[in-house]
Amino acid sequence: MKFLCSYPNYLINRYKAGIRLIKQNPSVDEHQIFTYWQNKTFAILLVYIMPACIVVLVPSMILEFREGDHKVVILDVLAFVAVYITALSRQLSYSSRKIIIAAILTVFSFLLMIFMKSLAMGTIYFFALSIFLTLQFSNEMAYSWIITKTVLCLTFTGLFWGNIVSLSQYFNISFYRWVIYTSNFLLLDWIIIITIRQLLGGLEKATIKRAGLYDQLEMEISHKIKQNKLLTQSQAQYKMLFSSSPLPKFLIDKDSKRFKQVNQAAIDHYGYTEAEFLNMQQSDIECPGEMMVNELRHPGEAALFNTIHTTKGNNKIHVEVRSNELIFNDRNAILATTTDVTQSVKNIKAIKEQNEKLQKIAFLQSHVARVPVANIIGLTNLLIDSTSSETEQELIVYLRQSALQLDAVIRNIVKNTEEN
Repeated sequence: MKFLCSYPNYLINRYKAGIRLIKQNPSVDEHQIFTYWQNKTFAILLVYIMPACIVVLVPSMILEFREGDHKVVILDVLAFVAVYITALSRQLSYSSRKIIIAAILTVFSFLLMIFMKSLAMGTIYFFALSIFLTLQFSNEMAYSWIITKTVLCLTFTGLFWGNIVSLSQYFNISFYRWVIYTSNFLLLDWIIIITIRQLLGGLEKATIKRAGLYDQLEMEISHKIKQNKLLTQSQAQYKMLFSSSPLPKFLIDKDSKRFKQVNQAAIDHYGYTEAEFLNMQQSDIECPGEMMVNELRHPGEAALFNTIHTTKGNNKIHVEVRSNELIFNDRNAILATTTDVTQSVKNIKAIKEQNEKLQKIAFLQSHVARVPVANIIGLTNLLIDSTSSETEQELIVYLRQSALQLDAVIRNIVKNTEEN
């Protein structure tokens, strides 16, 4: 008795659990597997049709009980409870629940025809079962069901025709009416199953196509996101390298020759603020007759040349410029990097001046200093021939040797100067 009182509460709780189960996200991807929609339809059908079944069954069971059809009442209750428990069982998968419910409805339809001794109600449930199987199972299952029913009907027709089974007494129907009844029943069944399966086949193809398009779109979006991420990283890396470079860097619009970006090194080295640079053209920092970007090079090639720039304080600086073409904000631009070589130019100039001085010294050594030495050498030759004193001749020889040594030293100095 206690069980009977608590059983309705148990069924209500299971019904609420079923509703929560419907609201949960299924484990099947709805965009890829057509089975998801079949399971969703099955779950919604069970949860929302059950209350309607109770509303319909209760009055019919009362009438059947008054008519004395107690077996039918018990059959209705048992079938409803069995379907209800199976539908809301969490331990069973969707496929298992569908198969069990289909089996329950099949047995229920046969027993209903037997207990009521009429084909009408059982036929209605068989129609409903055909629609259920067609919607919830595969083509093979749906057509296997209709073929099985066709074979059974033909078998009973043969048994009826051979008087092996007397259906006329049991169902109060003649053989010819049985043939008309079953042929129309099977015809409608075949029409329903073929029509529904064709519609579901088209829907399944459309779903698969949609899933393919969705996957393709998802891949394209993922690829775009990845490309944008790489582009963002590349831009961040470029900005870091551009901004943190110790050398002045300029991004120049190729057509307008205006500065688009400058780094901190350019601001510090040239003395202009960033706002001032962005309102200037490259010609504003070039000396007349000089150029910042080599216009004579071929497009796409890197350029390396020297030129002269002026700072904000009108100081001229010698720079070495490296420039490359690139695309910036969908426009042709030039990235120029300058290296201040003013001190190197000064050093080279000083070296040239020193070389000029050395060349002058070499000229003096070779043309001025060597003339007296040559004269001394010539005089010593004359003195040796004109004197007879041995002492004087020795002195003259020493003098001549010293003059020759001095001449050799001057020659080495001139030679080394010319080589350098």
